[in-house]
Amino acid sequence: MPTPKFANLQEILAEESDAETGVVSEKTEERLEVEMRRTLIDFFEQFFHECALFHPIEGSRGMRTETILTRFGKVRVVRRYVIKNKERPGFVGRVGRCTKACEIEVAGEGCDRSSFKRAEAVARSRGIDISASKIREVTLRRGKAEYESPTSATIDLTPAAACAGKRRRTKATMVVSTDGTCAPCAKKDLEGVEGRDGNPATGRNVDVGMVAVYNSVRREDNRPVIPPSSRKYVIATNADGMRTRLRETALAAGYGAMPRVQFIGDGAPWIENIRNDSFAKAVFTLDCSHAFGYVNKVCEFLAADAKEAKKIFR
Repeated sequence: MPTPKFANLQEILAEESDAETGVVSEKTEERLEVEMRRTLIDFFEQFFHECALFHPIEGSRGMRTETILTRFGKVRVVRRYVIKNKERPGFVGRVGRCTKACEIEVAGEGCDRSSFKRAEAVARSRGIDISASKIREVTLRRGKAEYESPTSATIDLTPAAACAGKRRRTKATMVVSTDGTCAPCAKKDLEGVEGRDGNPATGRNVDVGMVAVYNSVRREDNRPVIPPSSRKYVIATNADGMRTRLRETALAAGYGAMPRVQFIGDGAPWIENIRNDSFAKAVFTLDCSHAFGYVNKVCEFLAADAKEAKKIFR
């Protein structure tokens, strides 16, 4: 089994780092990162080459070379060629010539950014050589798989114990929330889609929901502490779908036995209906941004001018 060769990295550190502190310059950090990626890519290429040579596969017909996208960059790998079979799993877990780990990271950028072009810029800054069109392809594939996956029978969202000093334990609370959001789109995603008031569409609406659990708050401001492992997100194309997915996810996470349930929303009728129909016993909380917006409107109504309204709002 090959092992990564980091001798070149050690040489750079020996030459460039400060003898007393071991600190390196920003330029040296960039050089180290480039060498690290090169070393890892060389390792993966050698690894897959040896796998192909020494692990024959029944029914293979010679060798093939292909390029797959990884979190370290593009890697050329040698594999044994097998005639395509629907029952056969993808090569080293990759789909569409992209490793699963890379797919998750790229799809995350595709969802987080307002456009695939911005996602491309972020991905390339991390050393992932990928185009905006490929990010769209990966994001849609990942989203489709998540959307079509069934809800697990049980979901453990229990947070770890609170840290002494910085946090205060509180009654276990389930948080349920949902809202609509404008998903990043390419031009082909907007073909035939009508926007608001008959105008051309600039995006596509996707309903996003969350079920989370917290059992501690920060001492300085009582803000709930919800680690990523204690959050479960769901997506839907309409209110009925969101109602079903939120309910199923909450029940799987222990909704019926939870001491306290909090439903957070912006007060829109479709969100209020989900709360009333499926989470009637939950404490409803208007989210901060909309609450502040409503308070600001009241201040503008009460005040004589904008300056006075700002003062009342504060």
